[in-house]
Amino acid sequence: MGLALFSELSRNPRLFSRLSLVVVGDLALDRSFYCRPSVPGYHAVHGSETIYDVERDDHGELGSAATPCFLAAGLGIRAHLFTLLGQDPEGRRAKEILGAGGIPFTALELAGVQTVTRYRFYVREERRGIYDLKFRMDKEEADHGPVFARAAREARTGSFLSSFAAEIARADAVYINDTAKGFLSRELLRELSALLSAERARRASAGRRTLLVVVDPKNDWDKFIGLPVDVFKPNDREVFNALGRPWHEGALVSPKGLRLLARDLVLRFGEAFPTMVVTLGRHGALLLEAKKENGLAQRFPALELFPMPPHAATHCGDMFGAALTLALAHGASLYAATSLAGIVAAIQYTLPVGRKVGRDDLLSRANLEAARQKVAPPVFVGNGLLTNS
Repeated sequence: MGLALFSELSRNPRLFSRLSLVVVGDLALDRSFYCRPSVPGYHAVHGSETIYDVERDDHGELGSAATPCFLAAGLGIRAHLFTLLGQDPEGRRAKEILGAGGIPFTALELAGVQTVTRYRFYVREERRGIYDLKFRMDKEEADHGPVFARAAREARTGSFLSSFAAEIARADAVYINDTAKGFLSRELLRELSALLSAERARRASAGRRTLLVVVDPKNDWDKFIGLPVDVFKPNDREVFNALGRPWHEGALVSPKGLRLLARDLVLRFGEAFPTMVVTLGRHGALLLEAKKENGLAQRFPALELFPMPPHAATHCGDMFGAALTLALAHGASLYAATSLAGIVAAIQYTLPVGRKVGRDDLLSRANLEAARQKVAPPVFVGNGLLTNS
């Protein structure tokens, strides 16, 4: 399955290079500081405090919807990004990074709106030899509601929608990455849905392969109902939120708990999203197929390619979604694509903080050999989930 595809990709890094991808979603400028503890300081009001010395400042990289674009570019794939930016220094920096990376993009640029910027502070632990995420600060709009409305209006009056229609006409797949930061409103999604449906209808009438659509949602799932979605890819915490219950890791570990979670998810959302791939963090991924065996659930075990101390799993979810989309667009089966996505996410977890999976990581002989030893087949969770038993 995915291992064979990964092996083929490691031998031929241009395996996917004929693909064309459109990515739609919120962009974030990530500013990361890598520190080491310094001497204890003293604050006259609050008492003792710890001072950290900054060893390295990466001066900004792009995350969220930009992540799959850079993975695609490293594999020779054209990926066009549709996003939202503020007319501010962070927005200008984001455009510089996209330009330097050769990523074509179309952005709604709104005056007076703050480009989402995330400041992460990592501290090196000498004993473990790794950087741990100490804290994160976000610089963004306090209320995204007005931004959603402005973005929808701007998209309708400018060339944004016509550019989107032109790009999807030559694309193999569309990956929608939502982080609920003021871009993908219900109104804008209705416009995009109409264009996607029209393009898919044109391809069907011409006997052409359909335009693949993969959605990585945040917490508002209802706004995607009616969108032509082939694969819906939430994470476990978003699933608990959508079902209106607190996150509980025990439900991901217990076979019975996972089956009940899968059943509730299929009963609630299976009609709108018949195929779901839920990332479960260190517990792997759950594949749900509502139209197969009256509701089939299987868990793909997580991979630990190399012994690693626990640390922040930054970018792993975005890398999983990107690899899943590219593999499906290439023509891989759902099983093979999910398995490959797990391998790519596992590689991301092994990388030093601040690095993202690139071409060299996919060509690595060590990664391939580790995957050959560690990849396991999916585990049956349950079928007949739609019978509500």
